[in-house]
Amino acid sequence: KVKSQKSEGELYQLIQLPIEKWKGRIVNNFEEPVFRKHPVLKKIKSQLYSHGAVYASMSGSGSAVYGFFEHKPELKQVFSKYIVTTGEIT
Repeated sequence: KVKSQKSEGELYQLIQLPIEKWKGRIVNNFEEPVFRKHPVLKKIKSQLYSHGAVYASMSGSGSAVYGFFEHKPELKQVFSKYIVTTGEIT
């Protein structure tokens, strides 16, 4: 069940901040219930942060987990076990 959570501010104000300040402020309310049901997605988000993402989140209701990086990270080896279609991360 998804519960509405108040953001620290209105979204249109928050997106004006530098991306480095989005963590903990811009939140996808679907993450908590989806991560409970699919903990691997929570692990992927955590790995994005541990490899240098300045912000990471789940898109919409969970079709993707993404991260913004200041510098291009080398993630092929880290995430290769999650790739099932092409075998490549571009």
